[in-house]
Amino acid sequence: MIKRAGFRYRTETIARVAALVIGMVAMFASAVSRAQAQVKTPELAFYGLESGRFEVAALSGPEGAELGALAEQAWAVWRGPFGLPDRWLVGITVRLAPAEGWPPGTHSWRVAAEPGGIVSVWIRARLPGEAGGLPERRRLLAALAEGAMHRQAVFIGVPPERITTPAWLSAGAAEAVLIRQQPSLSDAWQRDTARLATVPGLNSVLMWRMSESSDPQNLRVAAYGVWSWLQADGQRTGAWRRFLADVLGGGDALTALARHYQEMPGRRSPQELELAWQTVCAHLVRVKNVPVLEPSETRRWLEQLDRIVLAEGTGSQDAAFELVDLWDWRKEPSVRTPLADRAALLAANFRQVHPFYRNAAGSLGRAWLALEQGKSTAWRVARQEWKQDKALGLELEVASTRLLHEQEAGEESLVGPR
Repeated sequence: MIKRAGFRYRTETIARVAALVIGMVAMFASAVSRAQAQVKTPELAFYGLESGRFEVAALSGPEGAELGALAEQAWAVWRGPFGLPDRWLVGITVRLAPAEGWPPGTHSWRVAAEPGGIVSVWIRARLPGEAGGLPERRRLLAALAEGAMHRQAVFIGVPPERITTPAWLSAGAAEAVLIRQQPSLSDAWQRDTARLATVPGLNSVLMWRMSESSDPQNLRVAAYGVWSWLQADGQRTGAWRRFLADVLGGGDALTALARHYQEMPGRRSPQELELAWQTVCAHLVRVKNVPVLEPSETRRWLEQLDRIVLAEGTGSQDAAFELVDLWDWRKEPSVRTPLADRAALLAANFRQVHPFYRNAAGSLGRAWLALEQGKSTAWRVARQEWKQDKALGLELEVASTRLLHEQEAGEESLVGPR
């Protein structure tokens, strides 16, 4: 009996322990299941999809929205300098990759090109504590510029293994977009250049290798000067396009300059090119830029300034809205912050607005102010005036363009065939 009782005791103990283990396993499995149910799958947002330009994929959020907006604005600015079409049959794929998964110690973007025209750009998202604002936009635009140059190089027949995208070209292209967005940055560029103890030599700029650990301001500033100079001198003769194709194909930049810009006086040797660069840079610093955008540039700038990308609700895809229309969202931080920033930007650059759209800029500013202050009547009136003033500005723009074309056609008919 003792043995049987002991056996029965051990059997019951084992059974209770087994039941406890099974119960704990079941509880753990249930907890894991609930935890997995609570973890939401990250949502992707797409910008410019099937546009044939930059096609951006990113996690939903403001950083991806900013990259999408920059990509759209950059294409319009770079069409002329880089020879980009309105759209490619196969666009440039751009992926904004989470910072935590990016290989440490590597460059913050990379570009891959294939002979069939497929170009992909991977850009690391901003790291915690990394500077945002203007420095971040410069970084994103430099990455996009490298992607655009790769795509153009593939188009003109450069083998992928030979494609070269110099740092000065990326930096100059990025600054061109920023200045188009905010014309007052042109004055800032002049001040930064004038403060340099010594303007970097042309060879130093052309041979600059961009690095994550070092971004010399003097080279970045000089890069935009070289970008502006070579385009201005080479647009009419086609020297800029030939020079760009040569450089993208891996050609030496100084040799390409001497070859393609030799029609310009005093450009046949490195010494003459250096003297020309220093002279032009001194002129660019002193020249007083006319603080007025072209009519079409003003219209696009105002429309881009009023455009904002937001998610309509939790779990919703990002969508584009006009900031002036967001009365019901006026108190949301995602609207209040950009509203204040853009109002300040509009006020700072009001002098650059073309006269055709001066009234439109004023009514847009009044509508934003009423939106911020919650004055519904003033908002409705200013919002309506903004739409009417913008339409009137477009009429003046179209009429002016037509008159100029008619005048040019009349002058050609007077001169006769050449």
